[in-house]
Amino acid sequence: PQPSEPAPPVTPEPREEPATPEMGLAPIVVETSGALALPDGQGIALDVFLEETDLLTTFQLDIDITHDAPRELAIILRSPDGRSVLMQPEGQSDARYRTYYIPDFNGSPVTGTWTLELHDTAAGNVGQADRVVLYWYR
Repeated sequence: PQPSEPAPPVTPEPREEPATPEMGLAPIVVETSGALALPDGQGIALDVFLEETDLLTTFQLDIDITHDAPRELAIILRSPDGRSVLMQPEGQSDARYRTYYIPDFNGSPVTGTWTLELHDTAAGNVGQADRVVLYWYR
């Protein structure tokens, strides 16, 4: 699926998170402000530009979704170097709150534009992403 209309870019607002031996340095954290409408049968894209010199170890997404049919949703993350990960295939989850840990980008540069795509893959039900929090662990 392709997003039909990108959402306005998200501006990173890092906040202090404690570093842990398991996860390395304190993560870069970006959180959306307010709900993001998921157009019926369409998609949205969140673009986040980061400028960091470190390499990524793990990416984490926390998302809270209100949707009449959550199984219709697909979630994709695209890195600045062009790699994509299908974080949630259509039909996979009915959960409202989800956390994803994505090690696929381990060793990737953090710098550049990251794109999170949220797709409503079928017409007839509507919803929104109530809260989206992205973590880049270095």
